[in-house]
Amino acid sequence: MRTPSLLLLAALASLSACSVVPHHEAAAPPTRPSPPPVATCRDCGRIERVDMVSNVRATSSGHAVLGGVVGGVAAGKPATPAAASKPGVQVLTFRIAVRMDDGRRLVLHQANLASGLRAGSRIRVQNDRVLPPR
Repeated sequence: MRTPSLLLLAALASLSACSVVPHHEAAAPPTRPSPPPVATCRDCGRIERVDMVSNVRATSSGHAVLGGVVGGVAAGKPATPAAASKPGVQVLTFRIAVRMDDGRRLVLHQANLASGLRAGSRIRVQNDRVLPPR
């Protein structure tokens, strides 16, 4: 009686080996294709700050009157850039702090600023001038 039981047990063991579910490795989750490389613009950036600066040229007598008053107008009437060559004339300019896309920080001075440009605006710098992006 032992022999038939052993044979039956051996047959069941060999059949149970066939009933094991095959192990499949989990498929890796689908990956998104990487975005195409972005062309970097060495001349592009964003305005961080714009200040109005008043500069007054020295008078004809050689007395330096004022230079670099931020945010206001000193005594006298603001002049156009053409009148800036005359001594003792006050000229308003913009001091523009720019953070370039490559991490550089620039401070540029210019007599006028394109309409609509303000802190946070995207810009490009060309010939030391702040211009709207193309």
